[in-house]
This record gives sequence, structure tokens and C-alpha cells, in this order.
Amino acid sequence: MPPYVISRDPKYFSPAPNTFWPDRWLPNPSLATLPSNVAVTEKGPVVTNTTAFIPFSHGPANCAGKGLALMEMRLVVALMMQRFEMRFADGYEPCRWEEDLHDFFVMMNGKLPVVLTPRA
Repeated sequence: MPPYVISRDPKYFSPAPNTFWPDRWLPNPSLATLPSNVAVTEKGPVVTNTTAFIPFSHGPANCAGKGLALMEMRLVVALMMQRFEMRFADGYEPCRWEEDLHDFFVMMNGKLPVVLTPRA
């Protein structure tokens, strides 16, 4: 399935799947304001299926910048590990992590509350 088709399917991204609307990616997009160019007939519940979002494509002909993007993410994680002490938020039980995992062909992670404290 071509990513262009998936990302414009109202079943996965609505309302207005063909409209540039960055607010759809907010943690609570139902509170976001729809763009003024969205027709009244398109308005409805906000659907953002993150498992249908394939920014790098897939397979041997995937995005040429994927390797660089993943390397940059690894660098950010390494720098965060160097510069911050990390611990679970108060009241969080680490065993919940595995309980909140859901596998729908693509793994869906649950919340992992972490507290970051700058290292001295």
C-alpha cells in the first residue's frame, strides 16, 4: 500500500485528510482548532492513527534520510543519558510497561512516565 494513499484515507486521518493540519498530532487533537479551509461537511471526530503514519516508507526503497534521522535520534538519547539522571515517576510501577504493550502488527507502547534531573 503506498504511503500517499494511506495518509489520505479518512479511516486513518480525519477530518480533512488532504489538509495540512499539524494540530492533528497534538496529544489531545480534539481540542485543536481546525483550519479555516476545512468544509463543514468534513468536520467530525478527530482520528489520527499513528500506526498508519509511515514517514520513511518501508522496504529496500525507503527514505534515503532514514539512516541519518535514526543516527540523530541515537545521539540525542546518548546525550540525554550523559546529562540527566533518570528515574520512574512517583507511583509508577515498572511492570505496567509490559502490561500496556499492544501488538497489532505494529507494537503500540503505553505511557512510561520518567523524571529527568540534570546531572551535577
